[in-house]
Amino acid sequence: MTFWYVWALMVVLCYCIFLLYCLAHTNAMPLIKSKRISDGPHLAVLVSVYNGEKVLGPMFEFLRHQNYPPECWTLFITDDGSSDDTFNCILKLKAKMPCSVVVFQNLKPAGKKYNIQFMAERVTSKWILTLDSDGFSKNNKFLKSRVHYAETQNLDFSAGAITYTSGASRLLYHFQSIEHAVLHVLTHSAFNFKKPYLCSGANLLYKTDIFQKVGGLRSHMQ
Repeated sequence: MTFWYVWALMVVLCYCIFLLYCLAHTNAMPLIKSKRISDGPHLAVLVSVYNGEKVLGPMFEFLRHQNYPPECWTLFITDDGSSDDTFNCILKLKAKMPCSVVVFQNLKPAGKKYNIQFMAERVTSKWILTLDSDGFSKNNKFLKSRVHYAETQNLDFSAGAITYTSGASRLLYHFQSIEHAVLHVLTHSAFNFKKPYLCSGANLLYKTDIFQKVGGLRSHMQ
């Protein structure tokens, strides 16, 4: 039994050392000075929601307070066949948004990938940002900083971190939070090493023409 305890401890220790090494080689996105972007509808924010009645309020509040010029971005949101009052909740919150909001509704759940693909095919803006309804940064410069960084660094794609909305204090919730943090360390490190093998599905920013050029999500819809 002692052997297995020692073996488990060594595995955990090696994993921690690996994470620290990755973190040390991760490039963080720098803070930017405020700069107005005003040459057309740059950004489309895509959100797929299923039974999100309870989390839509914080998400819309987050987006409503973004200092990105309202005329320069559009919110596309799909109710993925929810069984609660998600769709009516979207319609109520939509009225308070300073930007344009385009709403879709599925009669039956189709899946996040399908909805993102469907919305992305109707986008005419230069950039697409996919956003989860229950996990996002609360910084009011989030949209501006993402686009500005991608523009100035001449990127085609970037992955961004998230923060969680308040939830129940459960063991599984905390485990998932820790797991997600570990995945982000690995993701950013992989990009830094130019070997991107892992990426979170939330807060992905990419050029619309690049998305269309590679066929979007069609090749791995299932």
